[in-house]
Amino acid sequence: MKRSNFFAAVAVIGLMAGCSSPQDKAAKADAEMKEKRMQLADEYQTCTQKAAAYEEAVKAGKGNDVKPADQVQMSQCDEIMKTMEALK
Repeated sequence: MKRSNFFAAVAVIGLMAGCSSPQDKAAKADAEMKEKRMQLADEYQTCTQKAAAYEEAVKAGKGNDVKPADQVQMSQCDEIMKTMEALK
């Protein structure tokens, strides 16, 4: 009998430890949102740097010399900012 009580207690403890509380789930979701916002902030910074460099190249008449992947407009960066704001 004692053996079955022991296994029952171990099973209950295991189940309790394995289940996440709503607070744990909320904390994890919050951390994931913060991480995503940080990634978007990095993307936005890179985007604005490329957009500024491309704008300068266009003003200097060398816009065609810029690689297509680096031909970034500020409107593209604004989309990243809108996504970031939506995650607040």
